[in-house]
Amino acid sequence: MKKILLVLVVSITAMFANAQPPAGDAKTGDSYGTKVSPDGAIAIADAAAIAWIDKLLRSEYR
Repeated sequence: MKKILLVLVVSITAMFANAQPPAGDAKTGDSYGTKVSPDGAIAIADAAAIAWIDKLLRSEYR
């Protein structure tokens, strides 16, 4: 009985874990999601410095 229940749970989990296929082929100019603007963006060097400081403050380097 436990094996049947386990197989059932694994089967249902696998069924729901599959990604849904796209509605159709992508066309030139299609956009998905919201538009992103570069306003307020920071440089990658600044982002790396911020990440390092954040890790330092969370005591990952202690």
